[in-house]
Amino acid sequence: MKTTLYHQLIDIQQRYPNKICLSDSQHDWTFTTLREKADDYASALSALGLGLGDRLLYVAGRGINTMPLLLAANKLGVLFANIDARADKVKNQSIIDQYEADLLLIAPEHAQNAQYQFGYYRDAETEAFNAQAWLRNDRATGVNDTQVSSQQRQRAPVATDIGLVFFTSGSTGRSKGVALSYGNVSFAAQSITEYLEIDSDDVIYNALPLNFDYGFYQILFPLFTGCRTYLTSSFMIPQKNLMEIQKISATHFPIVPSMARLIKQFGSKSQFESVTTITNTGEAIHRGEVDYMQAVFPNCRFFSMYGLTECKRTTWLHPDEYANKPESVGVAIPGTRIEILDDNNQPVPYGEEGQIVVSGPHVMTEYLDNPEATRKAIFFDENDRQKKLATGDYGRMDSDGYLYLSGRKDEVFKIDGLKYSCKEHEQWLKSQPEIRDACILVDAKSLNITAFIVEEIGKTLSDDAVRERLQKRSALSSHLPKRIERLIDIPINDNGKHNKQYLKQGKYEGLRMPEPASREPQRQVAETL
Repeated sequence: MKTTLYHQLIDIQQRYPNKICLSDSQHDWTFTTLREKADDYASALSALGLGLGDRLLYVAGRGINTMPLLLAANKLGVLFANIDARADKVKNQSIIDQYEADLLLIAPEHAQNAQYQFGYYRDAETEAFNAQAWLRNDRATGVNDTQVSSQQRQRAPVATDIGLVFFTSGSTGRSKGVALSYGNVSFAAQSITEYLEIDSDDVIYNALPLNFDYGFYQILFPLFTGCRTYLTSSFMIPQKNLMEIQKISATHFPIVPSMARLIKQFGSKSQFESVTTITNTGEAIHRGEVDYMQAVFPNCRFFSMYGLTECKRTTWLHPDEYANKPESVGVAIPGTRIEILDDNNQPVPYGEEGQIVVSGPHVMTEYLDNPEATRKAIFFDENDRQKKLATGDYGRMDSDGYLYLSGRKDEVFKIDGLKYSCKEHEQWLKSQPEIRDACILVDAKSLNITAFIVEEIGKTLSDDAVRERLQKRSALSSHLPKRIERLIDIPINDNGKHNKQYLKQGKYEGLRMPEPASREPQRQVAETL
């Protein structure tokens, strides 16, 4: 019986010992190679004294080494978490402090720029991991009792089946560590590979960060299907990425909307016929960008999906249904259930709005070291004897079981007695031919609305025109934006979503478009992920 990802590796390696499962520009690893590397790392972890319940944190980017380190930790019952070395350093330092890893590894390509405070750590003096290794002082030899006693940990023991931790973007404050068991991960991976019909012949092209669960699961799929995943270092210049897709004959291409916008912005004279499946999550994607992607990848099926780190994937929209229900994020993934509940956790009628509540084997075990947040998010329903996740997202469901998102609880307001949903208005703005992307903020005190828009190259829309069009769908003038900001691009967070915290803090001065008199159509060359 397979009870860990490492056991999953053993099973798939026996079936496909010499098949390439993981690649980048410099490596092609077979399942046998992957197992050998995982075993070597497991031995090195054991030599440092790590075992069941200990914690490993890997500070890296999108490197191929993430996978054998995960499997080595998994083999020993060590919790594994990784953070992107290129992400916000204040946020990363906060995660380092709260996770309290027994061993901290820094990928060599990021070691020089990883300027973190490691006061509780000392050099592990090992080169076994192809990374800088820092061992926590109270695990190292040669540390006196006074030093150790001043560094007592705050963390509590966790369930022994927890093996993987993802840290949320922390847009509302402190990052939360989403703790997942093998059961959570394996169920989600198998459910996703089932509806995406991934098999051993497929090649996944992954340009997503590995600290983002959507990107991370792409390197797990080979363990469950025998497919191959190719890791690229960035999605900076789409022509380069498209050439890589062509070179490896990729069949699956997971994206977030910013990637589709960049491909459309740069344009492509070629078509890439090997790609049969494109998946999207993060933010809703503009219909025009879907049409463009399907022109560039003429044989692809486009899957729109919705999910949270706390339960990985929640819904999926079959490509055949996209034309009929383009505003929907689909139905519950196989083997799970979605309900729309009111504030008393009672079901609401079809078509009415409420909180989205999810149940199934994919629901997380807990927020690591955060019992208060866990109690707020997870509850046990005595009526159907199910553990349920209160997502904090609001939406409605039609009579066919298709879900429509309204937004986060803190993004739905009552203005002059009528509901105002930021997400719905963002979607409407993005449906306008002149607007490539849009984001809306509402001041919680004054209820004043600010709209941030990114215009299509060569197109403009005056403030009055924006308000005039919105007036046709909004009966109240108070539902119109008081301020409209034009940006070159809207900043995004690690998960490919709009970074609304940056916008609230005014961190967009460098992204403002020039005034109309001096504005010239331009192509932005900037890394979006």
